[in-house]
Parts: sequence; C-alpha cells; structure tokens
Amino acid sequence: MAKKLSDVSLSKAPYILLYSGRRGEAELIRLLFVAAGAKYVEKNVLEDEMDRILENDTPYNCLPVVLKGSCSWGGGDAIARMLARKFYLMGQTNHEHLVVEAMFERLCRLKRSHSLVLRLLNVEIKRRERMDWVYHQLRYVILPQAMAEWEKLIMSSKGPFVVASGMTLADLAIMDFLDQCSSKINIRGMLHEDFDALYDMMMLVKKSPRIAAYLDDRAEKEFNVKFASDTNITAKR
Repeated sequence: MAKKLSDVSLSKAPYILLYSGRRGEAELIRLLFVAAGAKYVEKNVLEDEMDRILENDTPYNCLPVVLKGSCSWGGGDAIARMLARKFYLMGQTNHEHLVVEAMFERLCRLKRSHSLVLRLLNVEIKRRERMDWVYHQLRYVILPQAMAEWEKLIMSSKGPFVVASGMTLADLAIMDFLDQCSSKINIRGMLHEDFDALYDMMMLVKKSPRIAAYLDDRAEKEFNVKFASDTNITAKR
C-alpha cells in the first residue's frame, strides 16, 4: 500500500527543469513538455549557485536536469528519449519507434562531431573570422548532408512527418536543431532551395497549436530580455 501511495504522489509531482541560460540542450526538453501538454516549472541556475546545484541536484554534474519528486534525471539526450517514450512521441509501431530512435541517435552523433560549432550558435560572436568559420561549417559541411538525409526520411514515410503516424521526437529534434542553427544562417533559404518536404514538416511542427503558442511566448521573452540588455548598455554610456 505504501508503494502505491508513493507512486501516486510521484505522478502528481511537477516536473522541474534545471538549466543554465541559453536554449541549448534544454530547449528540446521544453518542446517535449509543450507538445505533450505536460506542466513543468523552469529554474535558471545562476552562476553564483552553479557549484552547489551541480554537486547536490545533478546526477552527472551537468545541466540540464529534470526533477520529479525525489527522482533526478540527467543527460539532455537521455531525458529527451525518456520523455518521448512517456508522452507517446516515439511512433505507434515497433518499426516507427526504431526509425525515430535511429534518427535521433544520428542527430546526437552529428552534434557531438561538430560540438565546437554548435556551442557557438547561441552566443554572440565578435570576431569576423570566427563568424565566417561557423557560417561555412553550417552551410557547406553540417547542414547539406543532414538535410538531405531528413528529406529522404520524410519522403519515404510519405510525409508530412518523419513517421506516418504523426509528430514525434524526431520532428521536434530536427525543428529545434535547425531553429538554433538559424541564429547564424538563413535556414529558410536553404530549405526552399532543395528540401520542400523538410520545410513543410518544420512549418507543421511550428504551427501546431501548443508549439506555436510556446514559440510566440518565447519570442516575446527573448525580445524583452534583449531590450532590457540594450537599455542597460545605453544607460552606462
């Protein structure tokens, strides 16, 4: 009986997302919560509390982390997989589950292979030569091959998503990856050139009601943060 009460208590406990600053790995976790309509609370870990949080509240001494009751889950990609399974965002059949899992694993490997470039996506780059290098890597090395693979995958499912049953972790992960890359390159232009199916999938994900509302809210918050930052800089001059 005690175990059943514990299970009920855990099911009612809110998800808490611990992250630090920029979108990064935490953004896909947010998108999964939003797509599933799951309630969650965010906590942005500030620099002066980072060491304490990493030591006491993270299983692997890194962020992001998701907390639920007494449970603590670490590793951004592992958390995404766990949530996708829990929220039924891995497809409806064993075949679809395998396709989604394989596509996500390949994206994770792509990120690891180009980690230096991708770490620079959400930071301001002041040196022109570094900015040019990031653009070249995205435009001619990273994105063309990845986009071609995703286009073929969507076409093979007869669209509009990676698997026939509907939106999954795979679609959300691709959308998030390309969305973050768009901070440094015109993704829409590349999609329009050769990747119609991929473009249509991106638009469908972004226009789904929950995701669209979240993206609108995110854009407003990011604008307010930038406006406040620019105002402070101007005031100090």
